[in-house]
Amino acid sequence: MADEDFLAGGQDAEDVDAISCLAFAPRRRNLSIGEQDLSVKVVAAINGMKKSGHDAHVHKHQGKMWAEIDRCMLATFGEIEELVDRVHSFEELEEAFRKRHAEELGGR
Repeated sequence: MADEDFLAGGQDAEDVDAISCLAFAPRRRNLSIGEQDLSVKVVAAINGMKKSGHDAHVHKHQGKMWAEIDRCMLATFGEIEELVDRVHSFEELEEAFRKRHAEELGGR
């Protein structure tokens, strides 16, 4: 159960269309606060990952907005922005997820 709670796809998981959340896009529907705060960097990172063959999109899980990558990894928007800024590599992003996931499982 712990895996399902933390990994994307568990209960209360909800996909959100990243393209409709661009900061400069006209508001076509009522967006939540999390969707409105989606930065252009996050959208650029998600689109870049898609072009590189990854399945990436914005994902709402347990009331928090995440970037879901390859249906097995969640990343914060800050981590995704650092990926765009080349502060971290994709491999370092994967390692950050593994550490966060292990801590989440250990805390239960």
